[in-house]
Amino acid sequence: MSQFVRGATRAMMACATLLVLAAPAAAQFDRGQISGRVKDAQGGVVPGATVTATNNQTQIASTTVSDGTGFYTFPNLPAGRYTVATELQGFKKALRNDVQLDAAGSLTIDFALETGSLTEAVTVTAEAPRLQSDVALRKTIESKDIEQLSFSGRNPIGVVGLKPGVTGGSFNNYGFSDLGNGGFSINGSRSDENNITVDGATAIRTRSSGAIVGIQNVDAIQEVQVLTGDYMPEYGRASGGQIRMVTKSGGNRFSGSASFFYRDEKLQANTWTRNHSANLSDRSPAPFNYKQYGYSLGGPILKDKLFFFGAQEWVNFLQVQTNTATVPTAKMRAGDFSELLVPNNGFFNTAQIIKDPLTGQPFPGNVIPVNRLSANGLALLAAYPLPTAGFQQGTLNAIINSENPQDQRKDNIRFDYRMNAQNNFSFRYGKYSWTAVDAFRGTFPFARTDWNRPNTTETASWTSTFRNNLVNEATYTYGLDEVFINVFQSDLYKRSRYGITYPYIFPDFKEIPDKIPTISIDNLTEIDGGPYPSSSRGPIHTFADTATWVKNRHTFKGGVVMEYSGEDDFDQINVQPIPGSTNNQNGRFQFTNGMTGGTGLGMANTALGLFTNYAEIGQRALTKWRALATDIFVQDSWKPASNLTIEGGVRYVLWPPWYSLTNNIATFDPAHYNAANQAVINPVNGQIVSGPRYNGIVLPGNGFPSSASDLAVFNDPAVNALFVGAPRGLTETHKNVFEPRIGASYAWNEKTLLKVSTGVFHNRVTLNDSLLLGGNPPFQPQVSVSNGLVDNPGGAGGAAALPLGMTAIDPVFNHPTAYMWSAGVQRELPFGFTLDAAYVGRRGVYLQRERNINQLAAGTVQANPNVNVAALRPFKGYGVIRLSENAGTSKYNALQLGLDRRYRNGFKFGAAYTLSKSEDNASNKRDVLFNSFDDTGFFGPASFDRRHVFNFYYIYDRAWRLADLGRDLHAHGHPPVGDAW
Repeated sequence: MSQFVRGATRAMMACATLLVLAAPAAAQFDRGQISGRVKDAQGGVVPGATVTATNNQTQIASTTVSDGTGFYTFPNLPAGRYTVATELQGFKKALRNDVQLDAAGSLTIDFALETGSLTEAVTVTAEAPRLQSDVALRKTIESKDIEQLSFSGRNPIGVVGLKPGVTGGSFNNYGFSDLGNGGFSINGSRSDENNITVDGATAIRTRSSGAIVGIQNVDAIQEVQVLTGDYMPEYGRASGGQIRMVTKSGGNRFSGSASFFYRDEKLQANTWTRNHSANLSDRSPAPFNYKQYGYSLGGPILKDKLFFFGAQEWVNFLQVQTNTATVPTAKMRAGDFSELLVPNNGFFNTAQIIKDPLTGQPFPGNVIPVNRLSANGLALLAAYPLPTAGFQQGTLNAIINSENPQDQRKDNIRFDYRMNAQNNFSFRYGKYSWTAVDAFRGTFPFARTDWNRPNTTETASWTSTFRNNLVNEATYTYGLDEVFINVFQSDLYKRSRYGITYPYIFPDFKEIPDKIPTISIDNLTEIDGGPYPSSSRGPIHTFADTATWVKNRHTFKGGVVMEYSGEDDFDQINVQPIPGSTNNQNGRFQFTNGMTGGTGLGMANTALGLFTNYAEIGQRALTKWRALATDIFVQDSWKPASNLTIEGGVRYVLWPPWYSLTNNIATFDPAHYNAANQAVINPVNGQIVSGPRYNGIVLPGNGFPSSASDLAVFNDPAVNALFVGAPRGLTETHKNVFEPRIGASYAWNEKTLLKVSTGVFHNRVTLNDSLLLGGNPPFQPQVSVSNGLVDNPGGAGGAAALPLGMTAIDPVFNHPTAYMWSAGVQRELPFGFTLDAAYVGRRGVYLQRERNINQLAAGTVQANPNVNVAALRPFKGYGVIRLSENAGTSKYNALQLGLDRRYRNGFKFGAAYTLSKSEDNASNKRDVLFNSFDDTGFFGPASFDRRHVFNFYYIYDRAWRLADLGRDLHAHGHPPVGDAW
């Protein structure tokens, strides 16, 4: 094995050197391959025959010559329809028309030449081959599918779900503004282990791999290629699926389209909730206005030479959304809970009696005396809207309406230029813009989110044919994901509006000082003050070069890919806070029924000003993350016989961890925690009495660079003492990461193909809420307090006396790894159908998850009933310490069946069935072990486990004469039909 690794390394380094010298650049436009053998009528091989593949749209021709065994290949053809011709002196010219080639596809087309004159031509009318000789598990969604299937909001991401092995998501549940990646689990992978590209450009956000850079325009997409597993080493970056979108190019004739979609409230049914509102204005459908319109146009600029294709689309959207909530009554806002003394009181099924925390006895009449009430506690209750008169649905007693305006624009332009017979250049630019104001933040319209997302992707590719058997493609791609998130300007979010005046623990550097906290009260709907304003900006530069060399029956391909990317992140706050933590710089209160020393009712605790937990964030931090990833691959597609294809190769990845340009990131490392000099905690209130503030915190490198001089802690001796020579990214750089992959396909006969494959795949972890270490103290401090008073959450000691909340990263942090294997059969059936049946297995290791390493052992609180939890934690001076560790495992086994019929004679059909079992001990990177000391009880069905998944879709297309349109609509009720289930 070691000899194989050394040999593979030498081969890849030699390949990389050749490629760097050959041309400058990156991830390619997706290409396909056509190959086959040329024989005579008696079956003898025909060497020296000229084979030409001509793109039907652009008329660009590629030419090669059959070798001594009659074998020919076109290794790098753009997706599209082709005419393939073979000619040799003494034989009639042979033609195969309208051959459909998919991106990443591989077709075998053989020719049998008849003796005669070259002026004679024999057109082979047999159907183009439907069997794909490449070994990858994949599916092609053609432009016809994309054009005629009904997409909600014309968002095409849902087509991925039409492939066997894909679970999660829903084909038609993605709106026009849904920037998610689909949420698909592909062959047992997590949804953030999939890669999405547009013409080779990475379209996954660096900030979070659960979102995409921009939604693609349906009118600009040629096809979507879904590689679900066992793909060759030329595809990397992810261990799950490869979702590769290929855009349309222009041709020698002008063509275009235009569309307009419109809906308003006249076409809407009212909701059940609004119909039961006492407000007369709610008895009709809420205001709604939706316009989506656009056009596309493509054609020649210079015939046979230069082509263009452009498309634009806009959305103007406005709706009024309706929420329901449980809010306190007018009496409760004054400390009067007498309404709860009767059963079925609208909040509980039984009577609730509140007790005086000082005496343990009930408050007379369930009313808290005025002199015991907390001014800020009452102000928090006053922040809730009043109940809606006459409205009650279970415990819900308020109905709230709020506007949700959105605007969207998509711009796409592509140019294809044939410089000469040997050189072709392609360029595509895409711009996506979305602005919106959320109707609600959580349930209420207080701190409504105001969005602005201008995103960009572009690809430039230069393909050079040095010889018939040597092709080089150099590419540069660029993606820019920008997110600006503000709070919609109104008086609703201002805490002063409600009389909230409690002092902040961190009074300085608030982004919006006058903003409400997050208020969580048991049995009431939470008021979410939100984590915003914030922003992030993530550039992705990718340079790569790929060379293809055909030698006899081998098609060698090798390349180098370099991705320099990052994120200028001013959003290093957990979007979803965990208990005892917050995402709100203005604080988060929790009032629970079970609070020790409380009234037994969270609402009454609020009136008294007794909170269970309070957390607050100090000055926000901006971190400029960067990383340079380098991938090198080499592979071979070998046809030792006309019915056998063997594909294999290896990919080497060097993915150093993300680092900060100014070293302003921090982690907690138990190895650097000095237990002999730990903080001394007051057992009554949990405050720090003495001891070091940053015990165990580690910073990267050996100090701040001069560019960090604007940091508030740049000259702080206590902070500079935290530089202990740790790696710049705070984790190891893994330098021995190889991905060997191999597979074979065997044509049992002309209608049956057998396939087997296996491989190793790694997932590049991008920046996410678990890893944004710039949001840690001392750069962005966060404190948490338990069992305190609302009128002064920090107590007498302020922030300096409170335990810190921390995020930590595993110092090893292995790359998430998947081992995959599959075996299957592909069979041509009558009437143009093709059946795929496969078994697929996957084993995942080093999966990301979280663990609280400062968790109390079971029974600790019960054994110390009068001691504050801060004095009992293993690492004194800290609250929750969330360690992000790559330690999860998973298993996946599946039977996958696919039945497809390409579009022909107006009919297209596809069906997919998956019988699978997916198990793991963490299904998401944010999954936190509830028992940090033992994970043996966690393994079981994954959160995305679905044993049976079946879907099918069809397109039935009829050509109408205008005079027949009214008749057919009357008779059938529809124009051309496309649907999916």
